[in-house]
Amino acid sequence: MKSFLKNLNFSLKISALQKGRIVNIFFLALCVFSIAMVGILNLQSSDETKKTQAISRFEIFDFEYYQVDSSGVKVYAKGERARKNQNDEDELENFVVHNYLFEEKKQEILSSDFAQHKNNIINFKKGVNYEHDGLKFWSKEAIYWVKTKKFLGEGDFLVLGNNYRVAGKDIVYEGGKVFAQDIVGKMKMDK
Repeated sequence: MKSFLKNLNFSLKISALQKGRIVNIFFLALCVFSIAMVGILNLQSSDETKKTQAISRFEIFDFEYYQVDSSGVKVYAKGERARKNQNDEDELENFVVHNYLFEEKKQEILSSDFAQHKNNIINFKKGVNYEHDGLKFWSKEAIYWVKTKKFLGEGDFLVLGNNYRVAGKDIVYEGGKVFAQDIVGKMKMDK
C-alpha cells in the first residue's frame, strides 16, 4: 500500500507540474498574441494617419485675393486653385499676383502654373514669369522672398524686352540689379 501511495503522490506531483506549465504556456501565448495585435493595429492606424494627412486643411477654386492696407490694395492675386498641404505650405496653381509697391510707385507681377508659399518665401518649381520696373523675365525654377523682394532664379532664364532677348542660367534680381551666368543676348538696333 505504501508503494501505491508513493506512486499516487508522484503522479499528483507530475500532474500538478503539468497544470502549472499549461498555465504558464497559456499566459506566454496570451502575451505573444497581445504584442502581435498591438503591432498589427499600429500598422493599420499609421495607414489611417497617412490618409488623413494627405487631406488638405482647406482648398479653394477660382479665387481672388486682396490684401488691403491704409494705402489701398497692396496685393491682388487671382488663380485657379489654392490649398494648404500637409507640410503647412500654401500651394497655388495657375495664378497671377500683382504686388503694388506704393513707396516706389511701381508694380511687380508674378505668374506661374504652380508654387509653394511658406514663411514669406515662394518656391516656383514649374517656372515663373516675373515683371518689375519694366523688366520682364521667365525662369525655369525660382525662389522669391516676399519681404526683401529678392528673386533667385535657378536654371535657365529668359529676359525679354522690346529691343532685346537675353538667355542664361541662374538669374538673381535684387535691389534693381540683375546678376546671371552664361549670358547670351540679342539686341535690335534702330537704323
